[in-house]
Amino acid sequence: MPFIAHSRAIIVPQRGAVPVEKQYGACLRHAMAANYRLAAICWEYRPEDVIDTITRGVADVVLVAVGGQSIAPDVTAAGGRVVAVHPTPHLVVPRPRVLRGAIELIQRMRLRGQTPKQIAALVGESTGDISAILREHPPRPV
Repeated sequence: MPFIAHSRAIIVPQRGAVPVEKQYGACLRHAMAANYRLAAICWEYRPEDVIDTITRGVADVVLVAVGGQSIAPDVTAAGGRVVAVHPTPHLVVPRPRVLRGAIELIQRMRLRGQTPKQIAALVGESTGDISAILREHPPRPV
């Protein structure tokens, strides 16, 4: 019989409108369907516990019912991955971190009338990424 390695998962309930019990249920159903071993339950407001569990090798998958963007960069950097299980299970890909100086440059370019497409061409990023940055950090005239 071949050896089958099973991923070890952490369930991380998120704050918000979805009750914790529903989040547990969705994550447990996915864990059973994907044949994950449940290693721990950590809270979103204790990200250091989540990262510590990944870096110590206790788990390699973080299951969240929804969202997951807030912890995805740190989990990925620690060697794990984040899977959001609702509405359908999918890998949460961390958004690239943008330095404050780069954000300010993009904001100034937008204030000077350049479109996200023009900014993207100049800085070597996708138009979608530039648009997302401008949505998260809208430029304010001085």
